[in-house]
Amino acid sequence: MHLSLGGGTRRGETQHSFMSRVAIVTGCGSPTGIGFATAQRLVARGLDVVVTSTSARIHDRVSELQVGVATPGRIHGVVADLTVEADVAQVVAAATSEFGGLDVLVNNAG
Repeated sequence: MHLSLGGGTRRGETQHSFMSRVAIVTGCGSPTGIGFATAQRLVARGLDVVVTSTSARIHDRVSELQVGVATPGRIHGVVADLTVEADVAQVVAAATSEFGGLDVLVNNAG
């Protein structure tokens, strides 16, 4: 299976359906970074996404992620230092309590 977040698939590949999926995307503190762009694509595809950053600015990023998205998934921001085990547990707990589970992890922190 090929996961495509871009414009289409190549011959012989299938695009994964994200119906009712939940993702965590780490390292979303910068609006020009890979984590932010990845979260933006996932939300645009209808996923519910927990985004993380070590900075409280993550709550600003949550608002920015919804700009220009016609049918977004839901977004929840968590301030977390992923070198701290308790913070990692908090992020996973946020995904399960806010959205009912976890299907996708994009580990972009660091």
